[in-house]
Amino acid sequence: MQELRQLAQHQPRWGCGKMTHYLKNQGHGWNHKRIRRVYCDLALNLHRKPKKHLAARTAQTLVVPERSNHTWSLDFMSENLANGRTFRTLNVIDDFNREALWVEVDTSLLAEQCGDRAGAAGSGTSTSQTNSDGQWPRVDLAADGELGRGETG
Repeated sequence: MQELRQLAQHQPRWGCGKMTHYLKNQGHGWNHKRIRRVYCDLALNLHRKPKKHLAARTAQTLVVPERSNHTWSLDFMSENLANGRTFRTLNVIDDFNREALWVEVDTSLLAEQCGDRAGAAGSGTSTSQTNSDGQWPRVDLAADGELGRGETG
C-alpha cells in the first residue's frame, strides 16, 4: 500500500475513487473495497466543504398602492441590434394602474440621470428642460411618500 501513500502525496486532491481507477489502470490487482479500507486507515479522506445556507427570511407582504403616482417601479431592459450594438431602456411604471410613465431609450444610460428622468416623468415635464445651472432636477422623496422636485446640488 506504499503506492497508495505515494499517490496521495503526489495527487493530494484525488479522492478514493479516482485513486482506485488510477491504481487499477497501473496494473494492481486490488479491489475497490481493499483500497477504500486502506485509504481510510491512512486518514487520506478529503475534507468536504459544507454548503453555506442563507438565513431564513421573514415573508413581508407587498404594499398595494392606493392611488395613482403613489409608488413607481423602475425597470431596465437591454437588447442587441442586428449590427451588434447594444441599447438599454429605462421604464418607469406606475404600480397602481401599470401605466408606463416614461420610457427612456439610449445606448448608454448613466445612473445619475435615471432617478432624475424618473422624477421628470412623474411631474409631467420633459427631461430636455434643465434648470439655470444646466443640471437635471433631482427627485426627493417626501416624508408622506409623495415625490417632489428637489433642489439641484
